[in-house]
Amino acid sequence: MSTEVDIAREDAEAAKAQLVKTADTLKASVLPAALVATATSLVKARAAKFAINSLLSARKRPALAAGVAVVSALYAFRKPLAAAIRQRQKKETDNE
Repeated sequence: MSTEVDIAREDAEAAKAQLVKTADTLKASVLPAALVATATSLVKARAAKFAINSLLSARKRPALAAGVAVVSALYAFRKPLAAAIRQRQKKETDNE
């Protein structure tokens, strides 16, 4: 009977060791640096996939791709463009 108890204790110790190992792994995976690294690699992979798909689409429809590029550029630079337009309008009204 003591053999069965010894076997059960060994099993319990092995299970406890496995639980501690799993807990340590989980702790390491939720550290901010680990989360950032995971997110960064995911974003890089998706960006690469998006870029490849965009390139393939641009080859099929170059006019549409050019239009999207122009609209994207206008959107990206909307604040500087708006400021330049306001400044030009102000100069024109000052010159009148």
